[in-house]
Amino acid sequence: MFGEKLKKLRIDNKMTQQELAKILKISSSTIGMYEQNRRSPDIETLKMIAEYFQCSTDYLLDKDDELIYKNFSHRMKELRAEKNITLEELAKVLNTTKSTLSRYENNLRTPNADFINQLAKYFNVSADYLLGNSDIKKPSPESDIPQKYTDKYKVTKKDIEQHDEVIKHAQAFMMDDEVGEEDKEKLVAVINKLYWDSKAKNKEKFGRKKKK
Repeated sequence: MFGEKLKKLRIDNKMTQQELAKILKISSSTIGMYEQNRRSPDIETLKMIAEYFQCSTDYLLDKDDELIYKNFSHRMKELRAEKNITLEELAKVLNTTKSTLSRYENNLRTPNADFINQLAKYFNVSADYLLGNSDIKKPSPESDIPQKYTDKYKVTKKDIEQHDEVIKHAQAFMMDDEVGEEDKEKLVAVINKLYWDSKAKNKEKFGRKKKK
């Protein structure tokens, strides 16, 4: 999967997550989430990674991973049905053909990164949701969910909404210009961890673990 590919490329090039993050102009925590397959990069970041490591986006996305694209086909059909749009209509919007979309939906053709992100943008969902890495259609950028939490518990829409409210209130207290952006990011990361740790303890107490 993408995360394993990125981690291998980074280690092979003797780079830390912090060094790669600086080059890509993103946070090291985001690199960590990419490598753990808990978040997918947008198309621009994916292209930057491919260009830096001199590889193709197809290689990074691991086009041989059948399960990912089976999930993609299912999610694509589901989103199209929810929006009540036909293959012909969607093809016109995306500037492609009905037969191409049909092959995607029947898992007979593998979508490239451009198409995945184009489709995600049209349906207003994350690439993670389309690829089946998350059940949350569009989580907020700040909701970095610890893997140890997602390994044990299912993340619900209510969890995300409560998290966003906590972060929103916290950010309101950091509006002072004297607080640097780096410090704000660190504070948000601490609050984020405290929130999910608290959620885990609460769910452990009431025995609400993820269903297998």
